[in-house]
Amino acid sequence: ILCVNVSHTRSWALAKGQVTIACHFSPDGVSDQSLVSSNLSGTNLVGCTNTRTVTLTVSSLSLTTSASPTVICNGGSSTLTATGATTYTWNPGAVTGATAVVTPTATTVYTVTGTTSGGCYTSGTKTIVVFPLPQFQLGQSSTSLCFGQSASLFATGASGNSYHWSTGVTASSISVSPSITSVYSVVAVSNAGCSASDSKTITVYPLPQIQVVTS
Repeated sequence: ILCVNVSHTRSWALAKGQVTIACHFSPDGVSDQSLVSSNLSGTNLVGCTNTRTVTLTVSSLSLTTSASPTVICNGGSSTLTATGATTYTWNPGAVTGATAVVTPTATTVYTVTGTTSGGCYTSGTKTIVVFPLPQFQLGQSSTSLCFGQSASLFATGASGNSYHWSTGVTASSISVSPSITSVYSVVAVSNAGCSASDSKTITVYPLPQIQVVTS
């Protein structure tokens, strides 16, 4: 078996006691499983000549690669897929198999080497782009309130961030007046669509109960 676009050298002995003939083949552009024939002639030391026809099978390899998704946020994963070969090895990671699930923390180029049962091989690449999670800080004007009071919560970070509060408000800050101890959370979303979250607890104390006694 010859591999398409790969140079090969094959040797044959034309007959017992005769010289060995070495031939060089480079079956560029030949279709898969097509046959290459060649007539080989050789002459021994006493001048006898013989001819032999050899037929070789040419095996092609068309490797196709894909990734889903090709862009992820830090902490996310992508599934790499390759078809067209018999065995596959993905690097970095030395992962074997037609599919590989990867979780890179930075933009990474993955290379897959595909090999056929006949030993032919080729490689392909896929790039997974990784965006960082948004960085932000969550603050509050007070951690505890008396019943009826209010507090402000505010998120600060990159100018491109948007903030989505558990109250339904989309803004960098909110004002709340909880009647009981409550947890408020916010999700920050970057320009790339990556998200991170944080939360704050506001403790609410009841007002003192006053009894008026008259005599």
